[in-house]
Amino acid sequence: MTRKTKGETNMAPATKSYTIFDLDNMESKKVEVSYEFNPAENYADAVTRAGSDETKLLKFVNAGLKREVLAVAKKTAMASGASKAIVFKFVAPFRMSPQFSSLITAADGTPEAREQRKKQTKAILDYFKSNAGFVQMIRDASEAAEDSDDETEGETDAE
Repeated sequence: MTRKTKGETNMAPATKSYTIFDLDNMESKKVEVSYEFNPAENYADAVTRAGSDETKLLKFVNAGLKREVLAVAKKTAMASGASKAIVFKFVAPFRMSPQFSSLITAADGTPEAREQRKKQTKAILDYFKSNAGFVQMIRDASEAAEDSDDETEGETDAE
């Protein structure tokens, strides 16, 4: 949460989660890192915080500009569709329903099971397609996900 008074911006400590591969234990694990970020107040402050290094400052500005362009491009691409990740979050629970789980009869990991899973996915998507309510829920969820800032994914306020 940002608290701003005249001339200053304070940001409460936050944490960011990263999934790393621990080379000591040879396994994947989640690591949380605490940090504080105080946005620059103005151009002069930004220049000072970049060490008065024009190259470094241009790198920061260009990264922000590119992020803005890509956000517009993504919104354009998603105008008639939805995030594949969101769609498959909707599909997952339907895989367990008898109507759709019965479509998988082959042993896991076999080529036949992979083909059956593709057919199962198509059947679930066809079911969604026939129900305007499902399509709208997926569209709404995808739009809500687009509105969230990818860079802050996994962040929480420290308590």
